Amino acid sequence: MNQRNETGDDALVLDRTITFTLDEFCRACGARRSLVVEMVEQGIIEPREARDGPRFHGEALVRAQVANRLMRDLGVNIQGAALAIDLLRQLGRV
Repeated sequence: MNQRNETGDDALVLDRTITFTLDEFCRACGARRSLVVEMVEQGIIEPREARDGPRFHGEALVRAQVANRLMRDLGVNIQGAALAIDLLRQLGRV
């Protein structure tokens, strides 16, 4: 469910009941499958297991997008992104 925001960019509107398959999640957060697997291994995101494979919720998408920006814009490695996400979780920011 994409909508246009004020800037004219496509924005994904998250509903708490929506989940993503691994492939959908990769497309939604703009990350390769291998990076998403690394994010799971580092504890940045946590999939929920389902009959058809792992499922990701909207809050995982937000965390993955924040981690992507930290790595891309600030040159933080995956471990640094995991630490930053953990601190942001404690502050209630993600």
